Amino acid sequence: MGLDVRVAAHPEDLRDRLLAWLDDGAEDPLAPHVVVVPNVGVRSWLGAAIAARTGIAAGVEFLFPADLRQRLAGLPGPADDPWRPERLAWHVLAVTSAADGPPVPWRGRPARPWSLARRVADLLDAYGTQRPDLIAAWAAGRDGGWQADVWRAVRRRVDVPAPAELVRAALEPAAGSDPAAAPEPSDRSALPARIAVFGVSALSVPAAALLVAAARDRDVTLLVPVVAPALLDRVRAAGPHVDVASGVAPARTAVTLVPDHPLLAAWGRPAVDAAAVLVGLDAAAVAPTTDVAPDGTSDATPDATPDVTQLARLRRDLADDRPGRPVPRRVRADGRGGDGSLQVHACHGLLRQLEVLRDALLHAFADDPTLRPEDVLVVCGDLRRAAPLVGPVLGAEVAGHRIPVAVADRSAAAPPPVPAAFDAVLAVAGGRAERDEVLALVALPPVAAALDLSEEDLELLTRAADEPDVRWGVDAAHRARWGYPAGVATGTWREAIDRLLVGMLVHPDEDATLAGLAPAVDVRSQDAAALGRLATAVGALGGLAAAAADPRPLSGWAPLLRDAVARWLVPARPGGPAADAPALAAAEVRAAVDALVADAAAAGADVPLDLLEVRAAVADRLGRAGGGGAAPAGAVRVASTVPLRGVPARVVAVLDVDRFAAAAPAPADDLLAADPRVGERDPRAEPAAALLDAVAAAGDRLLLL
Repeated sequence: MGLDVRVAAHPEDLRDRLLAWLDDGAEDPLAPHVVVVPNVGVRSWLGAAIAARTGIAAGVEFLFPADLRQRLAGLPGPADDPWRPERLAWHVLAVTSAADGPPVPWRGRPARPWSLARRVADLLDAYGTQRPDLIAAWAAGRDGGWQADVWRAVRRRVDVPAPAELVRAALEPAAGSDPAAAPEPSDRSALPARIAVFGVSALSVPAAALLVAAARDRDVTLLVPVVAPALLDRVRAAGPHVDVASGVAPARTAVTLVPDHPLLAAWGRPAVDAAAVLVGLDAAAVAPTTDVAPDGTSDATPDATPDVTQLARLRRDLADDRPGRPVPRRVRADGRGGDGSLQVHACHGLLRQLEVLRDALLHAFADDPTLRPEDVLVVCGDLRRAAPLVGPVLGAEVAGHRIPVAVADRSAAAPPPVPAAFDAVLAVAGGRAERDEVLALVALPPVAAALDLSEEDLELLTRAADEPDVRWGVDAAHRARWGYPAGVATGTWREAIDRLLVGMLVHPDEDATLAGLAPAVDVRSQDAAALGRLATAVGALGGLAAAAADPRPLSGWAPLLRDAVARWLVPARPGGPAADAPALAAAEVRAAVDALVADAAAAGADVPLDLLEVRAAVADRLGRAGGGGAAPAGAVRVASTVPLRGVPARVVAVLDVDRFAAAAPAPADDLLAADPRVGERDPRAEPAAALLDAVAAAGDRLLLL
């Protein structure tokens, strides 16, 4: 029983140690090994390594840190936890809008009540995760301003211990109290006698303390990639040491170490914090299997000095926390000052960055025949902006060569089609129903399938919009709600459909009108069925817009939202592969709506919300339900910083480097940002830390654009 902590600059060294740990086995050969990983990218990478070593990746249960925290502290599951931020937001909304609620700065009905409550819920959740001792102090009655008052009001309303309270209870034996007095979490006994935690570089003090507590009755192996292992020795020598077992982190100002390497000094504050926490865990370094020695030679091949690259020297300097040294003459190539392993490209705009990256990768593939597309990782500062350009630009054919590319993080690139269509329906219903908005809405494949509109129907609707010059508005009543004079239907969708219907009854050559409407031209008798479908669609849009005009509690929105799912998302022609996937996605949207309504009802939140707030709540629930898929094999992987962080690659390219270096201002209402502690997540430093991790993940080439 105990805790074994190992650190290394290269994830490959830790991977080898994990494989050896798996080979040791357990007393029961059929018992699964539990390995905790930080993200899906590391999970896939380790799974491939296990399969390559043993022929199959089986007998290993991969958990994420939140799953391990849940089991170690006995927290309720996601489906039952009222303290989940998405549910907590409704409780915050209920207590802050009550007449006898706690005093808050926005007393009185704010313009965006749910969005504000969601923001507060995120803050309270961050406090519970990063600083459970603060929550424990609030529970004991300590003053903490309006946020403490809100938390206590929510705690009384929920009447269920907060996760932070359970974590503190689980940590008490590690902090020095009687171990027998600590309750044994129900899920903790389900954990095996051996646990490995791999690749979790950002380790807060409360999370580390949970591992210390877990090591009282099981073997815990912690394998941590550290950009600069030398920082551990410097922190150990400088002090003060972090008392990890207490679960309470010291103020960040207590660790005054400033790294020597300029990149670490600029981007490495999280690395210094991590080193301080690891020193508190008595971490030991893993000997590298192959590395670059200070004199420029390789440990694996001492005589192969010509193969040493700039990138290898940079990684070694980072690992040793040593200021950069002049590039040796043997490394320089043809007067360029480098060997191509480390490239910085100044480009005007994202489109040009992708073009330059495409050319640089084509050169890399030409220079090294052993380099495969799956050996290349592209990290984007703003994947939503870059994803639409990846295929057309990065994957474009140039001189007969094409790079296979795939976005490995679709959840960050774009929402799935059916949830996106539902949001578009609500957006048009809450807007002015302008010409291009409505045409784009009905052309969405899920909406067109639900309304049973064919391509010919959409062409007919476009003609209907063009001839009478539809501008905006479903009908005269819809326009009146926007302050337009009553009874003016000219240029609305209702007038366009009515003119098409008149065109079915009156020949344009007769120069006649019906009910004051001139017939539309080029309307054929065979268009009758299509006209019926279009009239139904416009009528449904008008009904939805009218029903969505007034604010109401979410319980009042429930019938409207469910009807919108059934009318605008469920395929009109069920059956067959083309309809099965959209129908399943529509059912998931309906389930998300039902869960949202249930959460609001459980919290007793009956605050009136307008359509904009309802859209935000639905998008929040659907956004969390989605997930990024894995990139297909044989393709260059393009992702945001999260899903593949910590995964090594032979070639790493970073787009929009300036977005990583820019630090956002600290929120004024964030208590963690106002008084930061060692090891706590710092959103302002995260982008630069991710960039530093990308530098450390590159094996052969690093491209910065």
